[in-house]
Amino acid sequence: MRSNVAVAAIYRYPVKGLSAERMDRVTLMPGECLPHDRRFAIALGSTHFDPESPEWLSKTHFIMLMRDESWRSCRPASTLKAAS
Repeated sequence: MRSNVAVAAIYRYPVKGLSAERMDRVTLMPGECLPHDRRFAIALGSTHFDPESPEWLSKTHFIMLMRDESWRSCRPASTLKAAS
């Protein structure tokens, strides 16, 4: 059964836990994630990471705007104007 769906807006979080960016257009594929959503994350200084044996870590190991207020002024690069 098919139904009609309308999407009013779609956002992605290029850096996990930081600000979202609105997407004007995106191609979605069945079974795939939103392209480049949460592709990057900023680990807390106390987070242990072994590049030789990486493993999944919960969100508590990363910067989150809701918890780390000093990061609130950060914006995705797409919202910044190039210096002239």
